[in-house]
Amino acid sequence: MRALSVNTTEESMEADFGDTSKNFANKSSQTEDFNLTFLTRSDSINMIVDSPATTTATASDTASTKGLASSLVSSHISVPFYHLSKSHSRCPICNVDFSSNFRASVFTNDVRAREFLEDDILISFGSRCCEKHINAGYLNAAALQRIRNKENKCYLGVEELADMLAIVKNAFLLKVSTIDDFRNAPLLNFDDLTRITSDNYYVLTGLSRTDFDNLCSRIPSSALRNTHNRSARTAIACLLMKLRLGISHQVLATLFSFKDKRAVSRMFHSVRKALVEHFVPHFLGFEHIKRRDVIDLHTRPLATELLSDQPDRAILILD
Repeated sequence: MRALSVNTTEESMEADFGDTSKNFANKSSQTEDFNLTFLTRSDSINMIVDSPATTTATASDTASTKGLASSLVSSHISVPFYHLSKSHSRCPICNVDFSSNFRASVFTNDVRAREFLEDDILISFGSRCCEKHINAGYLNAAALQRIRNKENKCYLGVEELADMLAIVKNAFLLKVSTIDDFRNAPLLNFDDLTRITSDNYYVLTGLSRTDFDNLCSRIPSSALRNTHNRSARTAIACLLMKLRLGISHQVLATLFSFKDKRAVSRMFHSVRKALVEHFVPHFLGFEHIKRRDVIDLHTRPLATELLSDQPDRAILILD
């Protein structure tokens, strides 16, 4: 019995020891597999991050990108325009050498923009030509004909193209600003010295342009100030139109873009006060002239012969 139990105990111990050995072997195998997997993944990561081939490829791509950008910047395009190149010694229009007999004039940006838009002529920045080719700030007809006899094709660099686009943009914005100013300006504008002719001045105010300017110069700015709604010239012109044409306050408010007819009435009060104080005493009424001046400067011999029974007598005709 004792022998049988001892054997049984030894067999169970061997079985337990065998199971333990198997578990230990399995765990060791799993640990080795994990370490192998970890090393493999680490190697793959190192290959991805530190691969010399990848670094070389990236540097190559960067270099090729820079080369492409450089080639684009230095490239030229063919455009169907006439071209006036920049030269400090020779006129690009008539090919005459600049000297004391042929003075040169540099093209302004306004000229460059206008010739580009209207005549398809590209003028390089800083380009100049003989003064005889310029009329009123622009190329004359003879110069345009000389240019049109050349080939209307040129090669334009990126920088020059950007320069021309900037000039055209500025010219366009200036035109838009001018259009907006005209749109917001009143129908009658006596401040713009180019919009109304001298004949139109006389039709509207009864005075020529010169006489109207003289009248306005007699009124100091302290007596009739410019406001954001109207200028002193506009106020005087509005009163003269009222006296000459007899149109209503509402019509004047429409023509001069005033708020309403009350604004016209207030303006008339200011203008009348300024004229009575600074203009009338010097040019109207009996006090503005001396008796001697009436006899010497304003009396004709025929009037003296017909109306005066004594010499040196002032003659007044009240009509």
